[in-house]
Amino acid sequence: MERSGGPYLNWAQTFGALYDQARRADWPEAERAMLLETYNLVEPMFTGWCRASGRPFICHLTGVASLVLKHGGSRDEVLAALAHAAIQAGAYGPYGARVRTDVRPLLARSLPVGCARLVEAYTQFDWKAFIDTSGRDIASAVGTTPAILLKLRIANEMDDALDWPFLTERRRREGARECEVSIDAATALGWSALASEVVAVRDAMASVPSVGQTGREDYFVPPAGHTLAFPERIRRKLRRLLSRKGRAA
Repeated sequence: MERSGGPYLNWAQTFGALYDQARRADWPEAERAMLLETYNLVEPMFTGWCRASGRPFICHLTGVASLVLKHGGSRDEVLAALAHAAIQAGAYGPYGARVRTDVRPLLARSLPVGCARLVEAYTQFDWKAFIDTSGRDIASAVGTTPAILLKLRIANEMDDALDWPFLTERRRREGARECEVSIDAATALGWSALASEVVAVRDAMASVPSVGQTGREDYFVPPAGHTLAFPERIRRKLRRLLSRKGRAA
C-alpha cells in the first residue's frame, strides 16, 4: 500500500498498488485481469480531470476501490467502486461532461452484470436523503439501504477527505458531516474496523489547515479548455446570484 504524510493514508492511489493489493488478497489471475480491464475502461473517461488537491481523478476512483477491497468487498463490488463515478462525471456525466452520450450501455457491455447494476444503484442512491434520515433514526436509515451501497459511499467519503485542505470551509464542514454519518452507519452495521478508520481519517484531515484563498467549492477540477453544458452553466449562475443576494440580506 502507499503511504503519504501520515498513517491515515493506507490505501492505494495508483493502479499498480491496487493490483498488488488484489494479488495479496488471493484474487485469481482471471479476476485481476478483469480489474485491469475495468481500469482501462474507466481511466480514459477521466483524462485531464483532477481533484481539488490536484491529484488525478483516477486516483480517487482507485482509492475507493482499494478501500472496498480492504474492507471485504467482492470482485464485483471492487470493480463497481473503480467505476463508481462513470455515470456521474468525467467524459459522460452531468458534472460538466462534454460528451453527450449515455455511458450505461458501455458499462453494461464491458462490466460483469452485477458490477454494472451496482454502479447504476450507486448513482441513484440519494446520499443527502440518507444523511437527513440518519440524523433522526440511523437504524431506520441503515435498515432500508443495501449494505454494499453504504460501503461504497463510506469509502468515497474517506478518499474525499484527502482533498479537504483544498476546499472552501463550507464544503469542508459538509465533508466532516458526511464522515460523521459514515461512522454512524459503519457502527450500526457492525463494521468496527471501517468505522475506526473513518474516525482516523476524519481526525487527521481535520487537523490539516485550509490552504485559504485557493480553496475550491467542488472536488471536480475539469481539464483545461473544458466548457460546462448549458444547463449546468445556468444552474451555477443562479446559485452564484442567489448566494450574493443572501449575503447582501
